[in-house]
Amino acid sequence: MATLADKPGYRKMTVEEFLDLPIEGRAELEDGILYMMAGGSPLHAAVTANIIVVLGSKLRGSGCRPMSSDMVVRTGPATLRMPDASVYCNIAPADMQKRLPGDPRVVFEVLSPST
Repeated sequence: MATLADKPGYRKMTVEEFLDLPIEGRAELEDGILYMMAGGSPLHAAVTANIIVVLGSKLRGSGCRPMSSDMVVRTGPATLRMPDASVYCNIAPADMQKRLPGDPRVVFEVLSPST
């Protein structure tokens, strides 16, 4: 399938440029190429919510907390992903305002027919 990145003159995006974008919804950066992500099904959303609820109850008081798909995770020099759920530990209060607050301990991706 052809993408905008296949067109002559397309310039790949940096991680910093991606993080500065006012993106509504989900998007990922793969090797400098921006991909908008479609929403999931109600079943996908329910499974994700259940993961976050269970993790939240198990992690209470541990210094770790579950996060939703709004979190951006760096998986390569020019690649950022937005997993369905993730767990971060001991995030400094100042880092809670950042889109990229550090490395998660674990990420969760709910599978669907398209993945």
